[in-house]
Amino acid sequence: MNMKIAAVIMAAGVTVVWPVVAETASAEAVAAEASADGGAAASGAAAADSGDAADSGDAVASDDAAASAVAATVPTTDEFLVDVVSSYDARRARMETYTNQELNEMTDKEYIEAHLYYAEAEEWFFDRYRDASFDDLNIQYLCGKYCDCLELEYSCCEDYFEDKDYIAWSTAWGKASDMRAAVIVELTDLYKAAFTDIDDLKEKVASAESASDTSETRNSGVDRATVQKVQQLLNDIGFLCGAADGAAGKMTLSSIIRFQEVYGYEPADGIIDDELVSQLEEALAVKQNEVVF
Repeated sequence: MNMKIAAVIMAAGVTVVWPVVAETASAEAVAAEASADGGAAASGAAAADSGDAADSGDAVASDDAAASAVAATVPTTDEFLVDVVSSYDARRARMETYTNQELNEMTDKEYIEAHLYYAEAEEWFFDRYRDASFDDLNIQYLCGKYCDCLELEYSCCEDYFEDKDYIAWSTAWGKASDMRAAVIVELTDLYKAAFTDIDDLKEKVASAESASDTSETRNSGVDRATVQKVQQLLNDIGFLCGAADGAAGKMTLSSIIRFQEVYGYEPADGIIDDELVSQLEEALAVKQNEVVF
């Protein structure tokens, strides 16, 4: 009996189909094929249970491998510190594309497009870290703030292209720039992140802090022992505020506000009181009793 078989080959994404003509089968060959099919069916039935068991084992191994693969994609603090420097360096490289004179001669639209071009150099970082989580809560906060800067930049450019409000764009872009400068300076000071040539950012941050520093008066009536206790609790939880010396300086104020923001306590005002102490003690107790599976 003649049989026509359609053979299909996938090569480089192209489907190639051609007919293949088989030889006429002899009676003996047909009988032999039927016998072989019967034997194969019997063998398959006999091996069903062992095959199911093997499949189950393979599934467990596959799940374990998948879990390991997911774990491997979770960034560490060290990876974050390297990546954030690389991301900012990529941005600065793009900022050398235009001279100040060229920027000054641009229309508003061209000027904003140039700045969006700078920010897009960090899209890969934004995509990887916008939902990242870390054991170090201070790194978690700083990473979140850096991603917030990028998101604000992307959104304010998009808004401008829709409503052509240059003042709104300039205000938002300036806010993002200030936030990023503060994050970079802190990552450099506390975590020794390898940013280079950031003296201008340090001056910018110092100037802003000097203009808005109300930390000494905000908690001036709090006794030294309470301030020291709050500082130690903050450090133990992960919101680094320097030595627990009992002096409520700007680092202490900043760390309190971060704690309040991360844990959702409102208002996030940096005020030291009995309620804050209780909240810190509860957070530390939870942290110390966490079970790692």
